[in-house]
Amino acid sequence: MVMAFDLAIDVGTENVVVAARGEGVVLREPAVVAVDASEGLPVEIGSEALKMIESFPGSLAGYRPMAMGTVKDVKALAWMAGIVLRKCGASKFSHPDVLICCRPASSSIERRAVQDAFRSSGAAGVGFLPNCVGTAAAAGIAVSDPTGVLVLDMGAGQSCASVVSLGTVAAHDEVSVGGDGIDSAIKDLLRHSYGVVVSSRVAEEVKLALGQAGTGDGRRRPAVEVTGRDISRGEPVSVVVTAADVWAAAEEAVLMPAVEMIKRCLGALTPELAFDVAGRGALFAGGTSKLAGLAVRLEEELGLEVSVMSDPQLVAVTGAGSLIGSRGRERRLLDEIVSLYAP
Repeated sequence: MVMAFDLAIDVGTENVVVAARGEGVVLREPAVVAVDASEGLPVEIGSEALKMIESFPGSLAGYRPMAMGTVKDVKALAWMAGIVLRKCGASKFSHPDVLICCRPASSSIERRAVQDAFRSSGAAGVGFLPNCVGTAAAAGIAVSDPTGVLVLDMGAGQSCASVVSLGTVAAHDEVSVGGDGIDSAIKDLLRHSYGVVVSSRVAEEVKLALGQAGTGDGRRRPAVEVTGRDISRGEPVSVVVTAADVWAAAEEAVLMPAVEMIKRCLGALTPELAFDVAGRGALFAGGTSKLAGLAVRLEEELGLEVSVMSDPQLVAVTGAGSLIGSRGRERRLLDEIVSLYAP
């Protein structure tokens, strides 16, 4: 069935993002839904839901429907889908067709669960597009372009490598490592090397302080002071952690597993596509791609140019949103891709 898509939606572990045909991104919120604990009914999503849960912890419960790119809670996903669609104009008189960004390796069972959640929440039709195809489209690469391009996506808990050609996924691999793994590596480093225990929030702040890209002046801090609890004495203590120490821990926990994953993906290519990728390089998306130095280390390990996308957390849905407004051959190819990924 050919659908006239109205919305493109990316539901990730951390955020839910919606792009409307001809309008671009119209909604971006944390992927959490607040539910009335007594009645079991959804109340709100996103940042407002987080505020409500914090203000009324006994009355409201928070649910995150996705984890590591897969559906963790189908019921919570349906709750979230209903509120997202209403915020984007759906009603009992208006039922949009939606295009959902998905992992290339997602199973038909996973896609069926997502399809059922959105249909039961007000969507007329639900189609699926691999997020790497959306990312390529956001980079200005036409669906009809036969030249292969490597798309890297590193999120909080999942990293993927895909080669896209003619709108299809010619090769793909993934591994369950990402930004959260760097946070864990920092916590382990502080515990074992400095005898200090810190929370996940503090570990993330250290990661961002020592490696956040896009600061404008291009400068990076070589070290940062961290306050935590001394393991032996149980007292608050401050230590200085260097960027070199953090990257050494991160490389073992995250970077090298990601590099091996990318090499497996490239090893599955035909000689023609391998030649394309060598000349074109890689597109780097996902929230973790914003860490300064990460793209450079990947270039050193892979021997390829790695380009960090602008707004890397939005590119998949931005590209998908541009495709739902396409016409002619591009639209026919999009319909073929959607048909290929139908549950």
